[in-house]
Amino acid sequence: MRSVSPFFSVLIAVHNRHDFLVRALMSVINQVEHDYEVVLVDDGSTDGTFDVAERFFKTNNIDARTLRLPKNVGIPRARNACLSMASGAIAAFLDSDDIWHPRHLSLLRPAFSQSKQPVFVFTDYFSEGPSFSGPVRHFRKPPTELDPIVRMITEPFVHTMSCFAAPMSAIRSVGGFTERLSRFSDLDLYVRLLAGPDDAGTLAWREQPIVNIPQISVLKTIHLFDRDIDDYQCAWEKGKRDFLDQIFAYPCLRDRSALRQQCEAALLAGQKRLFANFPRAASS
Repeated sequence: MRSVSPFFSVLIAVHNRHDFLVRALMSVINQVEHDYEVVLVDDGSTDGTFDVAERFFKTNNIDARTLRLPKNVGIPRARNACLSMASGAIAAFLDSDDIWHPRHLSLLRPAFSQSKQPVFVFTDYFSEGPSFSGPVRHFRKPPTELDPIVRMITEPFVHTMSCFAAPMSAIRSVGGFTERLSRFSDLDLYVRLLAGPDDAGTLAWREQPIVNIPQISVLKTIHLFDRDIDDYQCAWEKGKRDFLDQIFAYPCLRDRSALRQQCEAALLAGQKRLFANFPRAASS
């Protein structure tokens, strides 16, 4: 049994991904950096995903922290369950259908070993999907050239949580993931981390760095063959409205309602790119 807390907690929330999960877990145990724990929460899967995970951990002698939720509660609640079980100093998220390069955690670690802790750290990634496959740079200029909260909502510069890591204490200090959000709970978390706790007296991004590591260390898989485009679009529209209502109620954005239209346009652009991956949309 581990006598001290690990540096990283690798957090994986999964729902019905038995066919992708093993390759994601293999990318974790193949990390060059070994100072981590694995925390996996099964969000009410009905396809045997949890059994796949348990067999993998037993076969590979991994002392993972696991939880099987009795029903599907959604990604924000499942990720919060991961956070509640974690003991590491740094939260590193991995989507269950993505893959890390073996040096992913070792690329992240030096940024968290500086005297001034970053708000968060993120790498670049390779996107693999029906409409586009290729490398993706998160941003082309430092986000400090513009208020990064404004930039995050008008030109989001973190696209996937598989590239993202942040101090566990910071995530907990802002309350973790907003569970009422069915979509964009990750983007909502980035905004609140950049702002910091309401009682901090100053915005976190003014005091702490935001670190992008311009190396591709994640394979992001886009696959929507098991989803209905009409249902997904309806859920997306509702999720977008809920997200916009949520973030523009925060103190850091309460007086910036004029940005709402620009933020909505950015979300619509992302929606268009994502929906191009649906088989029906791609063939029409």
